Amino acid sequence: MAFHAQQAVEKAVNPLLIWLGRPFPPTHDLTQLVELLPRELSALAGHELTDLTVYAVPQRYPASSHDPMDLGSMPDWPEARNALDLATGFLDMVQERVRHASGLT
Repeated sequence: MAFHAQQAVEKAVNPLLIWLGRPFPPTHDLTQLVELLPRELSALAGHELTDLTVYAVPQRYPASSHDPMDLGSMPDWPEARNALDLATGFLDMVQERVRHASGLT
């Protein structure tokens, strides 16, 4: 569940960056990706969101600075639930911002 939460956030940030015309590196590191968002979005995302990076797949890109995933540990249920709550909150925020910017609200 925590892996899917990380992936959901990553898969929301990447197209958002494309929509905003902001280039981004091929990475699963949410800290790097969130820092590329406009200040109002990155501030709303909060630093806790970047904690989801530890649930990413092992880094596949040699240019990455580190591999944040400790494959020897798994999140417990409260950690997984927290990851899901963080991802859901972020996805709701992105959806609202895109709707507002597109004139759909």
